Amino acid sequence: MHNTLQELALSRFKLVPPPQPCREVYRIQIDKNDLLRQNDAFRKRLQGKMEFQLRLHDDGTHLLLLPDESPNLVFSRRGVVTHHLFGNILRKLGLEPPLSFQMTWNEQNHCWVGEYEGITAPPPAVTCPVGRRKHRTRRSAV
Repeated sequence: MHNTLQELALSRFKLVPPPQPCREVYRIQIDKNDLLRQNDAFRKRLQGKMEFQLRLHDDGTHLLLLPDESPNLVFSRRGVVTHHLFGNILRKLGLEPPLSFQMTWNEQNHCWVGEYEGITAPPPAVTCPVGRRKHRTRRSAV
């Protein structure tokens, strides 16, 4: 452990950016029932655009929403859609919903890029098998 600030290599510390207001953070979440949901900020930013081509990176950590390609994903006006195949693909990659992807616009490729935020369901609780307990009876000395 470092005793003084002078012993720290400050160059190894990165400046943390200020928090973004919620109205500026765009997200898509997928729940345990494979319901994809845009947060309010993202839905408002899309201004009624509902059809996208959805693509997923090989490791599942990034997704693309391409607004100008042949659509394979159509959100409702409320910004939701159920997509069981997508949920199953994520599960096969070891990503168990609920999951969240933060969305940013990529001007160069004219698409939305979603980055997995690491929010996932907790692992199942480990339970010990409950067996029958043998009740001991106290025997009195005769």
